[in-house]
Amino acid sequence: MSKNTGKTENKEDVKTVTGPVYEVINPQTGEPIGDVTLPAEPAQMEDVVPQAEPAQAAPTKVREQYAYVGPSRRETKLTESRILIGTKQEVLGYFADEIKRWPEVKHLIVPVSELASARAQIRAGGNLLSQHYAALQAAKKGA
Repeated sequence: MSKNTGKTENKEDVKTVTGPVYEVINPQTGEPIGDVTLPAEPAQMEDVVPQAEPAQAAPTKVREQYAYVGPSRRETKLTESRILIGTKQEVLGYFADEIKRWPEVKHLIVPVSELASARAQIRAGGNLLSQHYAALQAAKKGA
């Protein structure tokens, strides 16, 4: 925001507002949106609030294919290479009971587009994904 000092007169209401003038910049484009004059007294602030731009529709949630790359566990929904279609939140919700019991499960759910890479990381070892797999595998043996 760049600051100017100025006096604005609203000819419709014959109302004068005195205070600093700020140029409002759109943070996404860097383009100026317009000028806003702030009142000298805070009580007048609601009189000079600029009109908001119409709200844009919220982006739709992307439904993708996700794969569970951890070890299978009997009597649970955890089946190695299980593919699910939905948003990330929907898939995590599907595995909510398992994630509550074994927090590592959350990290072993990957987009199908990253499945080959995830499997390679697990085989290679020495990384966070392989550590989550190993921790779940150890919990399986201990159960």
